[in-house]
Amino acid sequence: MRLYIDYGATNFRYQYDNDEVFVFFSSEIDLKEFLDEQISQNKVSFVAISFAGQVANGKIISSPNIGIEPFDIKDYVKQKYNIPLEIENDINCATLAEGFTRISKVLTLFYIGTGLGGGTILGDNTLLRGANFLGGEFGHIPFKKTPFTCGCGRDDCLELSTSGGAILKWTKHFNLELDEVTLTNLKELDEKNATLIYNNFYEGLRLLFHTTLNFIDPDYLIIGGGVAQDETEIVEFLKKEIEKSSYNESRKRFTIEMSSFENGSLEGARLLGN
Repeated sequence: MRLYIDYGATNFRYQYDNDEVFVFFSSEIDLKEFLDEQISQNKVSFVAISFAGQVANGKIISSPNIGIEPFDIKDYVKQKYNIPLEIENDINCATLAEGFTRISKVLTLFYIGTGLGGGTILGDNTLLRGANFLGGEFGHIPFKKTPFTCGCGRDDCLELSTSGGAILKWTKHFNLELDEVTLTNLKELDEKNATLIYNNFYEGLRLLFHTTLNFIDPDYLIIGGGVAQDETEIVEFLKKEIEKSSYNESRKRFTIEMSSFENGSLEGARLLGN
């Protein structure tokens, strides 16, 4: 059996082959113990992991939102069980899944969930990982100074203004009372601090969008993640921004779409063994 895992900042999902997907809170899972238990009890022939953090050559390097220690997980499983394992950043996995279903020259994914991340692939489904496997860490672009500290140690990361985690932090910081913390509810609250949170979110998204257009120049931009799926106006906002972009007349083919995957990271993990 092939074991597929999506170890996210909030949720831990796993699936055998095409069977049922099981979901737990990531805070409840010790990855090493989980693998030992699953491999010892089942006939596992291959493991693929989508991981919310920095990974390189089968090693977990860091994870600001999970807090796991550096770990050569690929070598551990190989040495102990003689089973192949592949591990990739979760947003890179989601980007692979998006690219697998489209014909594009350059595809970029913005993933707006608990945090903010992204990935880019070329037409042959080659990930742009970067020299230190940090490509696509959009959420850690310096933006505005905040009263919060990011998992990476900075206090001005874009992720602290433009993400689901950010709007929760800011809502608590200003003691705003909402039945559900969403961008739409912040907008409808008609209160100065709620408006500030809302405007900062979109100001950060605007910065990321135009930086990506001019630096990467994709022909496809996919919007994914829980926040994006709940806020349909995000795609409409970006479609209006394209009209204001530099060299817009030269962008002969540019498409913005919402992701169609319920869990693109897990779908991408399935591609790691191909």
